[in-house]
Amino acid sequence: MNKLKKLAVMLFFSSSLVQPVLGFDLFEGIDINIFGGNKKVNEVLWENGPNQYIKYIDQDIFTFGDNDHPVQLSQKEIAISLSLLRIKGKASTQPQELRPVFSSDQAALLSKNLAKGLNGAIPTKDIIFVLEKAEAKLMGLKTDSSFIAGRVFYKNKKLNIIIGDYNRARNRGYEAAYDPTNAGIVSYNFEHGKRSKKAAGSSIFDEIILEVPGIENKKSKKIRRDWFVIDVKLAAKSYVNREKEAKKEELVNKRREIEEILGRPIPAVVNPVVMLPKTTENRLITLNKLKEKSLITNKEYVEKRKKILEEL
Repeated sequence: MNKLKKLAVMLFFSSSLVQPVLGFDLFEGIDINIFGGNKKVNEVLWENGPNQYIKYIDQDIFTFGDNDHPVQLSQKEIAISLSLLRIKGKASTQPQELRPVFSSDQAALLSKNLAKGLNGAIPTKDIIFVLEKAEAKLMGLKTDSSFIAGRVFYKNKKLNIIIGDYNRARNRGYEAAYDPTNAGIVSYNFEHGKRSKKAAGSSIFDEIILEVPGIENKKSKKIRRDWFVIDVKLAAKSYVNREKEAKKEELVNKRREIEEILGRPIPAVVNPVVMLPKTTENRLITLNKLKEKSLITNKEYVEKRKKILEEL
């Protein structure tokens, strides 16, 4: 074995020995060009320490065929799609108890890097991610952190997201034992989700609720609740339409409230903003009633009242 190959072997074993002790690869992300090739060990799109990252990885199984990469998707449409994913606990029966799979910060960060990553991905690559979320407990006196991990790829004109670990609690004791100086070198072994079978860490998705056009669960022999198949354009469009309907309903309700206060109907062509009678006294009475019903803010109330009095 010549000196060059001996050096390569020494580097390999050095990295292998360091990794289990420190929790990271000494040569992660470094271009190695020892034997004439130029291969990047990890193609990272984003990372924040050893336990938060978004990066390329080889497909976990090739029986489903190559992905439809590269593909150009709208970051905004991806973000909307991620925000529409909702989950409820197994014991919950109330729709209002649904909670988002991704926090707003996670959805924003992931959508940005997915738009970039899918546009640069090759057909045999997936994108995996691990994102952390901090939640205040005990009225803000304590903060708990949890991780969500998953796999993403684009196939048959749909964005596919498979959830591996979900709400995996951060183990402070484990980190303190193996990283007493808090250097941020302890890494977890995350499940990123597989095409072949459901990950144990995603069992909570047995109770997922999906009522959004453009979003469905993967259907094979069984429905994979941990695997989302998303038409991002349709999902984003349905969200926009739903928001428009909500604003219309809000407008109708406000019209009814003001009609009740005024004691007379508002013409359909008139936008139901604050309609003030002609007399100063009636205008002030109406203004007070609108404030009591929280139809205007305190700032609006003060400004309107000042304006009315200035016209005396």
